[in-house]
Amino acid sequence: MEGMTLTDDRVICDSCGQQTDVELWTRLIAKDRNGYDVTEQYFECKNCGKHYTVGVYDRQMRLDIQKRRQIQAQIRLHRQIGSRPGTIQHFIRKEENLKDKMLRRSQELKERYREECGNGTDNSDNH
Repeated sequence: MEGMTLTDDRVICDSCGQQTDVELWTRLIAKDRNGYDVTEQYFECKNCGKHYTVGVYDRQMRLDIQKRRQIQAQIRLHRQIGSRPGTIQHFIRKEENLKDKMLRRSQELKERYREECGNGTDNSDNH
């Protein structure tokens, strides 16, 4: 997240310079062209109210998150049962490729829905 510094479980706000706890919230910000929810995960500085978008999630991103968790579970399983290193590496590469795809998608979604994320003024109903 740009604009703030992480210290343990707290962040230092770039706007007011004060430490604040991170309390994550999720709110609906749009519907995609197929009618699926697009949500924003965010927090606000408890001192000055500055809004920080953690992530924007559409249907594809949520599916990729599930897929990545499944691959991570496969990696753990193959390590536990002592699978061949080549098999484990296959799943690690698969997970890394998906992670890279998700990072690109995350940036794309943040840019696409920048205006909807705004400063979070319309989030009171979704806390």
